[in-house]
Amino acid sequence: MKYTVEGFQKLSQDQRVDLVTLELLKFLQLAGGVSTKKEAEKYFAENSKVIPAEWINKYFDGKHGPYRRWEFDFNFATKNCHLAGYITYNRHEIRLTELGQHTNLVTLDIERDITSKSDKYWEAKKEENKQRKLKETVNTASNADTDVTTETDIDIANDRWKAKIREILLNLNPYDFEVFSRILLKKMGVFNDDKLGVQKSNDGGIDGFGYITSDDFRTTRVAIQSKRYTENKVGPKDIQAFRGAIVNHNAEYGFFITTSTFTSDARKAAVTGGGNPITLIDIDKIIELVEKYQIGLIPVNTFVVDEAYYHFKETT
Repeated sequence: MKYTVEGFQKLSQDQRVDLVTLELLKFLQLAGGVSTKKEAEKYFAENSKVIPAEWINKYFDGKHGPYRRWEFDFNFATKNCHLAGYITYNRHEIRLTELGQHTNLVTLDIERDITSKSDKYWEAKKEENKQRKLKETVNTASNADTDVTTETDIDIANDRWKAKIREILLNLNPYDFEVFSRILLKKMGVFNDDKLGVQKSNDGGIDGFGYITSDDFRTTRVAIQSKRYTENKVGPKDIQAFRGAIVNHNAEYGFFITTSTFTSDARKAAVTGGGNPITLIDIDKIIELVEKYQIGLIPVNTFVVDEAYYHFKETT
């Protein structure tokens, strides 16, 4: 059944984790056995018949800033599947094991086949945390409603700065968002100087132009459209109007950047509408690019313990 975000929130965390576990295994089997976390989230948001997309993107206020309970749901589901032998994972990819690839998900019993095997780990982890807290003189309690693993702590920390970027961008006025868009594109290789730079334009449905030099001899003119939407999604009519403006201004292709998202019809229009290609950059892609190019970010170095490294085997 497809839950509403309110209905999904009323479930216990264990119930949510069980649902996400099954959805994760289904997706990985469809995806050929390997995926990234971001790809899985996108698939769930657009295609899941169980998990509401609003839940994935819903933020809650915590002691240390906003966070998503979805992070806990997904990370616990991933860890449980790993402990039960159905997947392997690291911070870059999730991969089905041979057991996961050949499991019949129709007959799979989550409690019997997965959580019964992972419960021992979580009980040991809770006891470990309990003993640790008894020794601490300073309360370092997290904003979460349950104990989490080191990997999850880092995911939550990442989620907080991403939530802050969202908040900042959504509170920019439209002109400042256009300025940000030009800064972002400059980082992506769009020239920005007096003669061939990104230039603001107020006509014809285009917010600016840029030029990209792909080699020593070829310079490509690109059109830019930026929309700071707080609620509305970008639809196919926006894409069609932008494509017409690209042609009218003799640009070869375009960048459409928004603080919102694109409807499925808009995404189709961008690739099937014929004529000049359009690159779509929504809020999630913006944050990904902000991280990639470290725009307005101060890096903080830390470490994650690879527990598997310490599982030594005797050698003869």
